[in-house]
Amino acid sequence: MNQASQIWVLGVTVTVMSTILAFVAKLITQQVLKKLDDIIIELQRLSNTSVAQEERLKALKSNQEMFVDTLNDHANDLVNHEIRITKLETLKSN
Repeated sequence: MNQASQIWVLGVTVTVMSTILAFVAKLITQQVLKKLDDIIIELQRLSNTSVAQEERLKALKSNQEMFVDTLNDHANDLVNHEIRITKLETLKSN
């Protein structure tokens, strides 16, 4: 094989190898981008879930505060009724 043929074969080999390398690089890049897209979607889903949970917690805390206020109101009413009953019993016994 003469030198021109060797150079031509070498050129073809380099071209084929660079084409294969470019194809492999493109596949790897596409896979990495797809995986990154999946990660972003999952992070968005988790973020939305966190926001929903925060809203639920706020609603639960609000309900808890309302129940505590209601219980305190009932406790005050019971104390007031007890005071009235005690006064009535005192008046009745006098």
